[in-house]
Amino acid sequence: MKVFLPKKLVFGRAFSIFGKTNKSMKILKFLGKAIATIIILFLIFLAFTIAPVDRTDYQSMDYYKKMQEVIQQTKVRQTKGILKINWAIQHLTPTLPTPTAGYGDRKGKPYQSVHDSVFVRAIVLDNGQRHAIVACDLLIIPPEVMIVLEEKLKKI
Repeated sequence: MKVFLPKKLVFGRAFSIFGKTNKSMKILKFLGKAIATIIILFLIFLAFTIAPVDRTDYQSMDYYKKMQEVIQQTKVRQTKGILKINWAIQHLTPTLPTPTAGYGDRKGKPYQSVHDSVFVRAIVLDNGQRHAIVACDLLIIPPEVMIVLEEKLKKI
């Protein structure tokens, strides 16, 4: 049994155990060019994105000094009395499948299942003036709901 080992590698041609392999050389050339292109593009990317790190102390910067001046000139209105805070959370997930907004091409189709529950959270701050923050896990809050909510918040 004779075994032919590679004799030599000539630019563009290789001799192997099975003889000439032009197809494999074409593939190797293509892969070499592709890898070289990727490396060059990566080096170009690095050249444009790498920047020196600014290690200047932020307290010595102009923007910091200007902001400190603004903070010092700001008058804080202090109120005497008690700050009352109350919060609530309410489960809002519908019990029956209803049409929902979002999620691509639904076109008013009801939901199939519930992955996460939907909640409404509210916090009310009172120091003589009442302020409420209401957060809803909804994509859209209908205007009718907002009108009713505003009326009810005025009564609280």
